[in-house]
Amino acid sequence: FLHPNSVLKERGLMKKKGFPQSYDMHRLVKFVSDLKSGVPQATAPVYSHLIYDVIPNGDKTVAQPDILILEGLNVLQSGMDYPHDPHHVFVSDFVDFSIYVDAPEELLKSWYIN
Repeated sequence: FLHPNSVLKERGLMKKKGFPQSYDMHRLVKFVSDLKSGVPQATAPVYSHLIYDVIPNGDKTVAQPDILILEGLNVLQSGMDYPHDPHHVFVSDFVDFSIYVDAPEELLKSWYIN
């Protein structure tokens, strides 16, 4: 759910790509909320590691999955991160179960580079 590069450039966020502010959190929360509330289909943007950008008009449709796996630390943000905004909605508000994988730094480097 990264913003497209064009949006990141417009907002001066290219050097922050991958950080929370580079994600379309509103769209991600809506996607998860829709699926959790039983909406028949929801769409998600597709990111290409070949062009390092969101594929224009490349959304993937997800239809009522039994299990939805979300990857990334940003999905674990909670109200504890925003105590000044008690009405802020987070992806974690819709998560039933989470797993944090603490991988060795060398594996992280290999994963990131490859």
